[in-house]
Amino acid sequence: MVSEIKLYNENTVLEGRENHDLYLRLKGDIDKSREMYESRISPFVSRKIDYFHDEIVRTLGDNDAATLGSDYPGPRVES
Repeated sequence: MVSEIKLYNENTVLEGRENHDLYLRLKGDIDKSREMYESRISPFVSRKIDYFHDEIVRTLGDNDAATLGSDYPGPRVES
């Protein structure tokens, strides 16, 4: 899901990284994907590690959480 966000929004991702406001620019796509992810993942797993957050940082943020911006709510659990 996160790879698709990046694929279909390449320019927006690059601009968001540069301006540290990825979440603001892609909020709708990120939130919708998170909902879909949470509907598919076991609650047992989701209470332990927020893999979705990790993938957002890795794929969209190029391993830099700061690129998501101050509006990004962060991980649902601390991993």
